[in-house]
Amino acid sequence: MPHRVAVLALDGLLPFELGIPHRIFGRSLEPAP
Repeated sequence: MPHRVAVLALDGLLPFELGIPHRIFGRSLEPAP
């Protein structure tokens, strides 16, 4: 059971953690419209 909880936690946290740098660097690297 603890393994399943860890998988659910990672499944929810990893996309969030990986999405923040993408948004920050993506906006700063993309030219303003």
